[in-house]
Amino acid sequence: MQSLVRFFLFNLFFLTFISGERLNSATGEESSFSCDTQVVLSVDKEGKLTQFLPGKVHFVIKNDILTFGKIGYITDESITLTVVSKNKFYAFEPAQSLLYENGLFHHVVSTFEGLTAIQAKCVLSAS
Repeated sequence: MQSLVRFFLFNLFFLTFISGERLNSATGEESSFSCDTQVVLSVDKEGKLTQFLPGKVHFVIKNDILTFGKIGYITDESITLTVVSKNKFYAFEPAQSLLYENGLFHHVVSTFEGLTAIQAKCVLSAS
């Protein structure tokens, strides 16, 4: 019986925590990130590997939608996120995946032209 009560309380706590996180992310707060790329690699459909020079990636998050800025390696694209916490979120779609955890950003995109992978170090910008 105690196991059942613990299980119920744990689930209640967990659901309350998750609901709280979702509520906070749905309040319309906007977070801006500025990133310096560490690695940008591209493999074209013939298998040729290209490494790009260091650059920038900028994005904002509002209502669990990440939107890349107008400048940088990725521009004017949006992706729906699963937010775990302020310091961890991810997204998986058929042609791309994204992971952010504690300032490290990883993004992989697959197209008919090839595959591109970006790793960057990011900071939360003052809004």
